[in-house]
Amino acid sequence: MNVRLEYQTQFSAGIVYEGQYHINHYSMTINMLTNTLDAYEQNIAFDRIKHWIHNVANHSVFISQTDRQVEAYQQTGQRVIALPEEPFDQTIELMLYVKLESIIEDRMLITDIKLSSTLGDEVCYLHNDEESVGPFGTEGWWTLPTPHWSVPIKNKKKVVSLPKGTSWDELELSWGGEKDVVGDSSVVFADFTANETK
Repeated sequence: MNVRLEYQTQFSAGIVYEGQYHINHYSMTINMLTNTLDAYEQNIAFDRIKHWIHNVANHSVFISQTDRQVEAYQQTGQRVIALPEEPFDQTIELMLYVKLESIIEDRMLITDIKLSSTLGDEVCYLHNDEESVGPFGTEGWWTLPTPHWSVPIKNKKKVVSLPKGTSWDELELSWGGEKDVVGDSSVVFADFTANETK
């Protein structure tokens, strides 16, 4: 039998808006429906949701991916969650809906999500599974079932470092015997121009 669940939680994060850094406190309610009869997988799905909210979103920095300060914040070593739009409450709510749906991989279904924040004057933004997810309807890190939360970080050495998101297997949150494929966390761009002199 499928079970309806509700999870209420809170987290804090920084936001960068119009060049200014602010701390915001969020309250969120998630309504879910189990989509597997396997109790182990139901628990793993719920633990993935809790992990992503409390170990990734909590104490992170939300910023628009077009903001000129993205790389500067990434270089500080903070978890920088780059969004396709400004980090308004509604944008963050839609990102959380899509990312959490992606990481639970159909073991549960998120039917409704509600988000409010201190800076948003405690106005509640509501979203359900029949509504558009706006800019998060395109592929991005938010559609990956892995714990990752952002885009690669570029530096002057033409090396792109992927955020340290670990894997579900390392977090002991895989579906049972299943291994996440996670390789080296950097990609080197080399110039392979032919040497014409012999």
